Amino acid sequence: MHLAGAFSIATIVFALLYIMLDIPTAQTQKIAHEFMQDLQSFTFVDETTQSLQPVICSVCDSMPTLPQWSEWVPLFTFKKLCKSCGLARNKLEVEQIYPSSLLQQYKANDQLLDMFVLSPKTYVKENKVLVCKECYTYLKETADKRGPSSGRRPPPNAIASGYLVGNAPSPLKLLSETELALVSGGRIDCQSYVFFAGCHQQIRGWHTIYKNRPAANTMNLQQLVGCGLKGTIVVVLCGPFTNTQKALVMKQVQVRPGMVIAAFQWLKHNNYLYKDFETPQEEDIPMPIIYDEK
Repeated sequence: MHLAGAFSIATIVFALLYIMLDIPTAQTQKIAHEFMQDLQSFTFVDETTQSLQPVICSVCDSMPTLPQWSEWVPLFTFKKLCKSCGLARNKLEVEQIYPSSLLQQYKANDQLLDMFVLSPKTYVKENKVLVCKECYTYLKETADKRGPSSGRRPPPNAIASGYLVGNAPSPLKLLSETELALVSGGRIDCQSYVFFAGCHQQIRGWHTIYKNRPAANTMNLQQLVGCGLKGTIVVVLCGPFTNTQKALVMKQVQVRPGMVIAAFQWLKHNNYLYKDFETPQEEDIPMPIIYDEK
């Protein structure tokens, strides 16, 4: 929606400048027409809500990187291409590459396309489907190849080619930022959260990301251990906080052992990267220590 809004504003600004210049020569009209077409190619109007929507490829679920990046493909043509290029959901279910619950999350909101692994944001307009030109070209070229259809694969960037991420499950969605950090299997950076209370019930601060430097981090951890803070999380509140502000911060940094254990169990069962992780005991989970600097 933000992308659509940005291009809508850009279109209005350009139109106003064009009117103010008052030079409607054939050359400027051609430039303006092509510029407007490029801008319009990033969005479309939803006929139901009459609102601007961003262009999203139904096959790879990506958004435009260039003007005129996508095109509208006739629905029945698109359906034949999907069927001949291995986008059918039952084919992937037979191969047992992905669990059925994950495949069900990638379903177009159109009955005629229900059998294929497509973006849930797939939009059908006047019996036409939005597809990026790269995916569409690949589908056409693959469908035209001779030989058994069983060997034909979806486009490299297609969702069905290994880009099924799915929605986060409840055991992970319900975690706080601190709890998510506890269950993360690896870190490529270090993050620092600093909170300052402000007027009008506001909370301000910084979220800083640092390069992960193992040697320096180890030295800092050793200093914390020497201060008796082994296995704990330190939260510093700078300045006076109202009760509401403090409650919001405490919710963000809370650690609930039961939720953390449930998240570990889900990851161990569903993510092969966690198969060798041991599920922690409740007493092993670090709890935050709050320092309130009033």
